[in-house]
Amino acid sequence: MWTLRRRWAKISSLMRRSRGMNWAKGSIYSHLRQGRNKSTSELKMFIRAEVELQERLETMGYRSPTWRLLRALQSLLSAAHLQGELAVTAPPFFPSAGRGTTKFWGKKQGPTVFLWESLDEGGREECEKAICTHKDLVVWSRARPAKGDCKLRGFEQEGKAVFQGDGI
Repeated sequence: MWTLRRRWAKISSLMRRSRGMNWAKGSIYSHLRQGRNKSTSELKMFIRAEVELQERLETMGYRSPTWRLLRALQSLLSAAHLQGELAVTAPPFFPSAGRGTTKFWGKKQGPTVFLWESLDEGGREECEKAICTHKDLVVWSRARPAKGDCKLRGFEQEGKAVFQGDGI
């Protein structure tokens, strides 16, 4: 958690200095630049939108999983694709990553790790469809939905719980 906060502090300070190209020297920018055919200004706007989305998700209580956890989820099926998270927090050790219809980098193929809480409605629908047709995927989600909501989520109807923890 502390590492993520430091990383966001660094990204935020880079975004504030975005008048020049100082913000563009980080590894996140370099990685995203290689994975997208966008101009510098388009990439800058994309990163700014991703940072704003991350801030909105965090105010609603979302916390990104640690890279250590994501490596463990990846190793379950040798996953090659991450679906969910944000472009500025998605780990570069996945050969491809995206969220819903937004592609961050790489070609979407092979076993997939879905991060349920960070998906929008379109991404969740895509996850539910994938569960019905593929068996090479992992869905990471909170153990329980929001308070008072007892309805089964799409992946819970088709999937099998491998691990269920108390309170994250």
